[in-house]
Amino acid sequence: MITPPTDATPNAQQVFELDDAFFETDPLGYFTARIESLIAYTQGARPAYDSGNGESYAALLHRHPAEVPTASNEARELQVAIDAMSLRQHAAEGVIRLWATVLATREAEPGTVSVWETLTNGKTSVVDVLKQIAATSPQTGDEYLALLLPAQLIAGYPTSPDLQAAVEVLGEWMIHAERLLTRTDLHLAAANNKVKHGLAVRARVDSPMELQPTEPRGNEEAGTMPMSELRTIPVFTAPSVEYLARPPQDESGKHGLELTQLELNVPVLLAEANMLATAYAAIFHVAGARYATVRPELRVTRYPTLPVAPTPEQLLGKRTVGMRWPVTHRPDGSVNGRGAGIGFADGSFVGWQVDFDSVRNFTVTNG
Repeated sequence: MITPPTDATPNAQQVFELDDAFFETDPLGYFTARIESLIAYTQGARPAYDSGNGESYAALLHRHPAEVPTASNEARELQVAIDAMSLRQHAAEGVIRLWATVLATREAEPGTVSVWETLTNGKTSVVDVLKQIAATSPQTGDEYLALLLPAQLIAGYPTSPDLQAAVEVLGEWMIHAERLLTRTDLHLAAANNKVKHGLAVRARVDSPMELQPTEPRGNEEAGTMPMSELRTIPVFTAPSVEYLARPPQDESGKHGLELTQLELNVPVLLAEANMLATAYAAIFHVAGARYATVRPELRVTRYPTLPVAPTPEQLLGKRTVGMRWPVTHRPDGSVNGRGAGIGFADGSFVGWQVDFDSVRNFTVTNG
């Protein structure tokens, strides 16, 4: 229950009611539970339909437990991979939006403006949220620390190399969150949107890909090539997701459709999600503790343990993120200026051209 509205914005009593509820949640627990469930699924956890929620589910479908449809192992693998990607993007956007909210409300007296309402009514576009952050970012290191660390840790910050390193790592993951939401050479944000809106994606477990950087020396007439001539470079080594999307419009205008293929390495995606969720939890706790100065009875979730590693670079290195292929020209019929290529985790992108008129097929032999 909440008191009735009196204006277009929450009244003083409603601010307390809203933020009392908001700051008693446990965001890190939520993200951790999702990570744990995905890991458990990859390690063999299966639902039982003869007890608990499974039994109730079967009964609601008017099915005997043995008659409830079950997924194949391949379908489970793909579901975990796609959910791990979605969870990472969810955590990244959560960090950015919560940071913008904290910046927007930090000058107000605690309890006079609802953090929950500000977060809910924030900018719709991520680009606009990032512009807001740029315009309101802390001007000094002390301001920055006050939004990331509780008071008892700030006191020891100048003399603690580990804490200094942890704050540096935290900052790098906040920057990584922005990159995940704004990268355009590979339109990463579109993948999650296509999953949410109509499941307009194709997930694959059968898509390992390797590049042969030099021309193979095989028997062209017979169409064979000995195994010894393979000098390949692995591109994809894990499940992938393919989707159609237009990259964001830029100064050159609207682009054509592109087919993008992203590698979905589940342990890596979940590790990213964990680090981003830790950043979210740190910001959330400090904002909650500030609010608790006027609501001392509030039970704010504990501050997370800040890790000193890994940084995004340490975790991801130069691993492959994905590939893109142009599908159509621009909407006005002009040639799409974005060619095919492959993007890496360090932000680099390598374009290439494929001569489809000269494609040759070889069968690799042991001879």
